[in-house]
Amino acid sequence: CNPISHHPGPIAWYLLYPWVELFGSRVGAWLFAVTWNGACALLTGWLGLRRAGPRTGAGVAVTCIGAYGLVAPWEYAATCFQLLPLLPLALFLVAAWAAIRGDAVAWPFLVGAGSFVVQTASIYAPIIALCSIAAMAGFVSVIRRDRTSRRRWQRPVIAAAALAAAVWTPTAWDQVAGN
Repeated sequence: CNPISHHPGPIAWYLLYPWVELFGSRVGAWLFAVTWNGACALLTGWLGLRRAGPRTGAGVAVTCIGAYGLVAPWEYAATCFQLLPLLPLALFLVAAWAAIRGDAVAWPFLVGAGSFVVQTASIYAPIIALCSIAAMAGFVSVIRRDRTSRRRWQRPVIAAAALAAAVWTPTAWDQVAGN
């Protein structure tokens, strides 16, 4: 599978570009895939750790890596854009769970991973949209009950909004400009 032959959306290209420039097409794409999948697995475990403690965090990370390995053991370094959003999807789902439970720190990860997944494989857009709506509803419900937490959630939510603007502005501009 040639990683450069598909047009997945701008966010994947932005992340892939420095790797390809530094290491060439094949090696750069492979290093990107390994690094990206590893980072997503570790961040998924970290969010599980934040939400439910060390056993859950380790369990989430190991399950994430193990399930991906069972499905496609050779795909940790997959450079095909059809397989690349699988671990970011897991990160998104755990971030949505954390956001529903009121963890504001999960929002930038939810927005970043969800944006990557949708811009890389638009088939996941309905899942991302429904889980995002559920995360917003759950998060609003939690912060309405706990009015003292306003300071704790403002910065992460503003960071998530800025990230959303940064990764979706090029796509919106492309639609308006007709490129």
